[in-house]
Amino acid sequence: MNRDMAAVDRKQRYEQLLHAHRGIIHNVAYSYSRASSDRDDLAQEICLQLWRSFPGDDSARSFSTWMYRVALNVAISQVRRAYQDDLRRLEPLNRAVIMLYLDERIYSEIAAIAGLSETSVATKISRSKRRLRSHMTNVDTGT
Repeated sequence: MNRDMAAVDRKQRYEQLLHAHRGIIHNVAYSYSRASSDRDDLAQEICLQLWRSFPGDDSARSFSTWMYRVALNVAISQVRRAYQDDLRRLEPLNRAVIMLYLDERIYSEIAAIAGLSETSVATKISRSKRRLRSHMTNVDTGT
């Protein structure tokens, strides 16, 4: 079989499998994105990554298992980027406190690292959470 025919066969196989398991993409995109446009973007990115890694699919696993793994990795990466972008909106000290908090450090350790009192750490975490929550709510509603 020549290269062109192999490429066509690969593309047809991909399209058939993608169509048969399109619900996976829908479920992951819906679970990780609230806005319709974000879901569409995520679904597109998942499809692109599936195509890029299609030749390397693990035949020891079912296609749907492999597809879920790729889709979830893409979605999680997108969420991480979104949170990183949101954390960059915080002032540097607040961002550092939140990063330590997300790293599951206790308040006394965060206070020692940041040179703050535990009360200040608690206040900064509370205010940063409120700010991020407000920002995420505004992003979700498109305002």
